Amino acid sequence: MPIMDIDFALTAGAIEIGPVNSILKVAEGTTFTNNGTVNSKGELLSNGKTVNKGVFNNEAVITISGDKASFTNQVGAVLNNAVSGSSVGVIVNACGGTVNDYGSLEAVAPAPCIWSGAGGNDKWSNPANWANGLVPPDEHPVVIKRGRQVSRQSPAGRCAYHSVADPHRVRRRHLDHRARWFKR
Repeated sequence: MPIMDIDFALTAGAIEIGPVNSILKVAEGTTFTNNGTVNSKGELLSNGKTVNKGVFNNEAVITISGDKASFTNQVGAVLNNAVSGSSVGVIVNACGGTVNDYGSLEAVAPAPCIWSGAGGNDKWSNPANWANGLVPPDEHPVVIKRGRQVSRQSPAGRCAYHSVADPHRVRRRHLDHRARWFKR
């Protein structure tokens, strides 16, 4: 079993994990960053940090194991999980990441989109107001810091939750009734 025990970044090209019954282990305290393409026909065992910024094609098992272990699908990244693919542990999908699950991923948790307000106005629909430059998709969590004013007009849009200090400072027009407001 190959063990990745130093930080490694795939900057371009592809890496093949496999065939079936092969395992690539990312050791605790180590970060594997994919900026290219990973074709995984064997297991990925992440005891460290796995960061997907490219394309990760999974046909086996992604296992996230340990208190400091993680698998994060970043902005613009794509995780394709085939029918034969699965996971153990939580995969975090950043705002703007794509997860195509045709198999059985155990848990995919959306990382919240962060409101920066840097767009020169208070419009929700302005991509420049979001830290990653993308307006959050429907039902995606967001974080809006205390004292920020946000205007959202969305007859059909929904959000999983907003995390704000003062929900009365957010001007809500046509906001879906399923939106929930939490104080932080």
